[in-house]
Amino acid sequence: MPHILSVIGNTDVLKFVNLSSTTPNYICSPINVAPPCGQQKDCSNLANGRYADKDNNCSSYYTCNTGTFFGHSLCAGSLVFDEAKQTCNWPNNVLPPCGTNGTSSP
Repeated sequence: MPHILSVIGNTDVLKFVNLSSTTPNYICSPINVAPPCGQQKDCSNLANGRYADKDNNCSSYYTCNTGTFFGHSLCAGSLVFDEAKQTCNWPNNVLPPCGTNGTSSP
């Protein structure tokens, strides 16, 4: 279970840390805040899991469980969400459309 480490601003974004990880997770509060936090996603036809928010360039992800949307989480810094590993990761380690792994540079 995550534990709150600190509150950023006026509780629009809460910083959590998972005891099994050293990487903090940033959880959005969906009340009167800018995207992605204020955006709802349709989870009715999605399996339980976390999904990259491609509308936000994959710098955030949302959680679905039993067809219910459980909110957005933000990736730290320049990380993007890696659906295959279910965690935030460097773009060069993530397959497109969120990352650049497997693409060649000119």
